[in-house]
Amino acid sequence: MSKNSLKIILGSKTYKKDNHIFINPINFQTPRVNAEDAAFTLKEIGKIENTSILGKTPPELLSYDQISLWWFSYPQIFEQYHRSLTFLKKFLDYISVMNPSSIYIENNFNNFFVLKQICTKKQIKLEYNKLMFFKFILKRYIKKIFKKTITDFLTIRKIN
Repeated sequence: MSKNSLKIILGSKTYKKDNHIFINPINFQTPRVNAEDAAFTLKEIGKIENTSILGKTPPELLSYDQISLWWFSYPQIFEQYHRSLTFLKKFLDYISVMNPSSIYIENNFNNFFVLKQICTKKQIKLEYNKLMFFKFILKRYIKKIFKKTITDFLTIRKIN
């Protein structure tokens, strides 16, 4: 299948103009979990659960006093993993149908590294706003530092 001159632009709006399709990545997410998507996510998480790391599964690695703490984090893992898998599945379906020549990321870099891998695999040119990407990385780094600082402060405060 040959590439056409179609360019997909991931940003904050959704519309089509000439050979450019502007898409908000939210369009590739489902508002609710349906049975088919949930089954797929559960199957993938099951693979993680059964993976051996240093001879133990993740639930075993996260056990304390013979109680697995894996199940406390399971809902968060499911939600994040489901969101990522749904995006990936729908986006792959979309680009298979549209067959774009390039993808440009305007301002939403949450799935940047996944999109980069997809573009490499599908031989699609990936372009992005480098200034916005730098802001995204910097913002994420600052949040990480503040989160650690606040957590440390609150922990010390609770101890005293």
